[in-house]
Amino acid sequence: MSAVRVAVLGNSFANMIQLPALRWAAANGAPNEVVAIAGHGLEKAQTTAKSWGIPVATDRWEDIFDSPLPGGAVDLVIVSTPVHLHAPMVRAAIDADVAILCEKPFALDGAEARELRDAARGRLALIDHQTRWSPLRRELARRIAAGEAGAPWSARVLMNFASEKRLQSPYSWWYDEARGGGTLGAIGSHMLDGVMDQFGTRVESVIAELSTFVKERQRPDGPTVEVTADEAFWMSCRMHDGLVCQVESSLMAFGAKRDAGEGVLVEYSGSRGTFRLEGETKLLWLPHGGPPEVLARDPLPGHGELGMPPGTGFFPRVLPSYFRDVLQAVAEGRTELPGAADFDDAVHVMDVLDAARESAREGRRVPVRSDA
Repeated sequence: MSAVRVAVLGNSFANMIQLPALRWAAANGAPNEVVAIAGHGLEKAQTTAKSWGIPVATDRWEDIFDSPLPGGAVDLVIVSTPVHLHAPMVRAAIDADVAILCEKPFALDGAEARELRDAARGRLALIDHQTRWSPLRRELARRIAAGEAGAPWSARVLMNFASEKRLQSPYSWWYDEARGGGTLGAIGSHMLDGVMDQFGTRVESVIAELSTFVKERQRPDGPTVEVTADEAFWMSCRMHDGLVCQVESSLMAFGAKRDAGEGVLVEYSGSRGTFRLEGETKLLWLPHGGPPEVLARDPLPGHGELGMPPGTGFFPRVLPSYFRDVLQAVAEGRTELPGAADFDDAVHVMDVLDAARESAREGRRVPVRSDA
């Protein structure tokens, strides 16, 4: 298999997580070459490029599409930037006729997501919801689909990735709702995609509350700015199969050890018992009237084995195997990757996020748009 030529749009997350994942994939059956990287600052992009042996670095992402690259065109574009930049970058990748892997949340709203989804038809166009590649979550999905829990009753999904450093974090796009910032989009999109994938159903309606605790933050250059994005959310989802699912996340609920997977919980209860995924470390079965049983434990390599910094949590440890399968699909010219989140899935997630924001504003349960 010839090496897949990759361009990465975005520098910070790429340097810390995605480039190590691509290197691991190259050593494990998916040859690839990162031929260009675009970042917010030219000096930072050049530093990353030098560290990873990337021939082209720029602070103008348009250059990757407008100017010839050494060795020819790219095969795959990875979009890993603030959310408000996703749409123009995805459109440029569509015009260049290349495969696309876009970070979550996909877009600013459902309307923008639909436009991009429709324009991208006929090519491999995926979302970076790598938790679908978690062995424990796949086992959970398999058992739920087999009916082992019985008739669906209720579910609870919790992710608290808090750090006291966030109390003093400077203002950035992350705290600006208009640019796609906030916990609901960044973490909620992952959680909702997991609900759809692992529970095998979609959201029918939602009632939600969003909270911002630190009302103002200081820009790195001095001025204080109002925070418009949420730092925590609570959501009750009514699913199409009758399941009621509680979804919540906070970046300000301190105490959980991120590397240990604390603060992460998935529970699915049915007429026969409850499946519980604790901290991404073990999957348990709690039958009604019987003792708990450990069904599986986390088999993934540690951060050090993957070349990633400690303290970055569970999500990055799933990424290398997902990247490997994405790269193999690109190399084989496929337009689908079974099991992966595609732009159709992303549209539904964005519709749920839109409904959650409307619910929080109006204080009522809101139906989720049902047309694809």
